[in-house]
Amino acid sequence: LFATGKLPQTYKYQFYHPPLNAILEAIVVKVFSWFQTNQDLHQLFEAAKIIPCFASCALLPVFYSLFRELRMSPRATALALAVLAFQPTFFLFSASINNDSLMLLFYMIAVLYTVRWYNEPTLKNILMIALAIGFGMSTKFSVLTVAGFTAPVFLLTLIRRMREKNPLPVVGQFAAFGAVCLPLGLWYTIRNHILFHIPFDYIYTLSRSDELYCGNRSIAERLLTFPIRQLIVPLYCKPYSDYNIWVYIAKCAVFGEYSFERSAMAALPLTLSNLLLIGLSILAAIYVLMRCKETHLLARFGLFWLWLIQMGAYLAFNLQYPFGCTMDVRYIVPTIIVGAAYLGIALDHLKDRNTPAANLLFYFGVAVIAVVAAASTLFYAT
Repeated sequence: LFATGKLPQTYKYQFYHPPLNAILEAIVVKVFSWFQTNQDLHQLFEAAKIIPCFASCALLPVFYSLFRELRMSPRATALALAVLAFQPTFFLFSASINNDSLMLLFYMIAVLYTVRWYNEPTLKNILMIALAIGFGMSTKFSVLTVAGFTAPVFLLTLIRRMREKNPLPVVGQFAAFGAVCLPLGLWYTIRNHILFHIPFDYIYTLSRSDELYCGNRSIAERLLTFPIRQLIVPLYCKPYSDYNIWVYIAKCAVFGEYSFERSAMAALPLTLSNLLLIGLSILAAIYVLMRCKETHLLARFGLFWLWLIQMGAYLAFNLQYPFGCTMDVRYIVPTIIVGAAYLGIALDHLKDRNTPAANLLFYFGVAVIAVVAAASTLFYAT
C-alpha cells in the first residue's frame, strides 16, 4: 500500500486479511515520509505504530463508558479499569503494527453500543453498532464473533417490543443496521472472492510439517492439564515447542510471544501475580453469577455469554488449527475485559457487605490488582 498506493493483487499468505488497519498505517507512514529527508524504511515505518498506539489508548475511555453503561458503581469501575490499565497485553498491542489493536477497539465499541442500545434502542445507537462491526470486519474478519453478543440483545429487544405490540420501529432499525454494516464489512471479502475465487471463510493454513505444529500432542496434554512447571521453565512463550493452551495463555497474557533480556527476578513476579489475578477473576465471575442479583442483566449474564463465545471460538480454532501461534492470547483479549469487569463488581459487592470476611477479601483483591500493576510497570517501564 505504501509503495504502490493499491490493494494487493494477490490473496497469498496474509494478503487475504481485510486492509483497513494497513491502509491507515500506510497513510501515516506516507505523511511522515514527506517530512523525513532520510528515507530509511525501518525508521520510517516506526510511524505506523501511531495507529495501534492510538487504538490501545482509546480503549480505556471505551472501557470506562462500557462499565458505566452496565450500571457498575464508580468503585467497581475504578477497580476494573485498574486491572485493564496495567495489563501488558495492551502495552504490547500499542507497539504491534498488526491489526489486533484496531480490531479490538471496534469490537469493544460494538459491545458498548450494544449495551447502550439495549438501555435506549435508538437509531443512532444501532448505527454506531453497525459502523463498529463494519469497520471492525474491514480490519479483521474475526470481529464478526461480536455478533454472537449483539444478536441475542437484538432478539430480546424485538421480543419485548412485540409484547408491547410495537415491533416496527425496531425492525426498521435492523434494516438500517444491515444496510450500513454489510457493505462495510464484506466488501473486501467479496472482492477477493470475485478476483481470486477463494471461499468467504478462507484462512491461510500452515502445513503439519511446520515447526509450529503441535497437533501431535494429545488433547489431554493440550487442554486437560496445567503443567505448572512449564509456567516457569521456560519463563517466556516458545511457540515452536509449547503445546499446553492454559499455560500458554498465562504466559502470553503478560509477555506476548516474545522473549526478553530480563532476569527471572523481574519477570516471575509478573507471571505469578497475574496468574493469581486470573484465578480471582474466575472466582469473581462465579460470585457475580450466583450472588449479585441486582446487577444489570448484561453485566451479570451478558458478559458471561461474551466470555463463552470468545473461549468457544478460541478452543475450536485451536482444535482445527493446532499450531503454536494459534494459542496466542490476542485471540481472546475480550475475556480479559470480562474478567476485569467481574472482579470490579464482585469486590465492590463484598465491600458493601462490610463484614470482616468480606472486607478481608476486598482488600486482598485490591492488593493483588496493585501488585500486578506494580510488577507490570516495573517490567515494561525499566
